Amino acid sequence: MPSPDPMTPTLTIRRCAIAAMELKKTPLAGLDESSPAVCDLKARLRATMESFIWQGYRHFYTSATQGIELWAAEIVIELREQYPGIALEMVIPYDAHSSKWPTDIRARYDAVHSQADIVTIIRHDYQKGAIFARNRYLLDQCHLLVTALVPDAGSGTEKLAVQAAWRGKQVFRVPIIRPLRNAA
Repeated sequence: MPSPDPMTPTLTIRRCAIAAMELKKTPLAGLDESSPAVCDLKARLRATMESFIWQGYRHFYTSATQGIELWAAEIVIELREQYPGIALEMVIPYDAHSSKWPTDIRARYDAVHSQADIVTIIRHDYQKGAIFARNRYLLDQCHLLVTALVPDAGSGTEKLAVQAAWRGKQVFRVPIIRPLRNAA
């Protein structure tokens, strides 16, 4: 029997939010993007998202913050070439969210922004609680939350995963693995 086509229409659009720890708070901080540990995480993120496409997920949400979420957004854009029925929604907590980022990261963010199918801005001006409002939006919209985090780190992403589970959402964790150190 042939494998089902992952792009066969379904009655309900299944939605997946992607959230990740800030890169600077992970063991990958400071590593080059071509390092084996970073390439491994990107490959596992890609395989995870592709597996959920095969399970019927069509709409992906992320805020594309620096590091892992930005990589995830770029991966969704790449997968959209292979699976044209999927959509990327960028969820921005406030207009100037990326204004102080390094120029090269901001350029990648702007490229993702221009290629997103939908851009949702939660608030125009920064206000206390803007990140929580973004997270609430993600949880309100999704059926599934994919997280990339260091297990048991007590991060905001881990708290978001607990909230998602409490609200009856499916949660899939992609662990961030500490890179091996070279023996010298």
